[in-house]
Amino acid sequence: MKKLYIFVLVLGLMASSIASAGTRLKGKTIDLAAAQIGFVAGTGEKEQLLASKIKVTALDLRKSHSVKQGIKPADPASHMYYFRTRGNGITPIDHVFGVNGLKLRLENVTDNVLVVHWSESLFQIGETSSIPYIRSMLLTDAGNPAETPNTIIPPRASVQIELYPAANVKRVNKALGIQNEPISDTGTTRITLLLKVEENGTVSECSYVSPCIDFPADFVAANKEEKN
Repeated sequence: MKKLYIFVLVLGLMASSIASAGTRLKGKTIDLAAAQIGFVAGTGEKEQLLASKIKVTALDLRKSHSVKQGIKPADPASHMYYFRTRGNGITPIDHVFGVNGLKLRLENVTDNVLVVHWSESLFQIGETSSIPYIRSMLLTDAGNPAETPNTIIPPRASVQIELYPAANVKRVNKALGIQNEPISDTGTTRITLLLKVEENGTVSECSYVSPCIDFPADFVAANKEEKN
């Protein structure tokens, strides 16, 4: 009886490990799949007023899929979406779905000039956090506070800007680019923005937390592929 109990327990642990592995999607839908990633309704607001002075609105996620070095999405501890190709040989190659950055609108709701100090701010996707890389910057300047410009917003005006974690600007195969941050298949990935905003010479701190980021549940159900 004791041996049977241990056997059942081992089977349960194996099943739990399999269940917790990343979610594999069908390869034939890959070209359209990344576009399905979006904010999950009911998990937060895309538009938020911070400190009664600056309104932040998430406009569009920058999403993609890529091969991630050192990440094995099929591992039991993994919680990410991926698809698998054979590459040029028999060894499978896993491509992970993720988010590179965020296009947003910043609106000054005050009668004073606001200055956003990006070199003192933080931009986070999932677990990766760093000062922001702004799309207009040179890739080689990513992560350099001295080369990270401020954004000046006149009274009652707004600007649009694209932000990426500077930590994800990396060189792969000798080419510098913006790597994506895998989104969790548990539906818990968010973007957090910690802003340093100056008004009349006084700098204050305020934060924006996005809704959760995920694939639509019906899309996952229709395109989930069993692992082998």
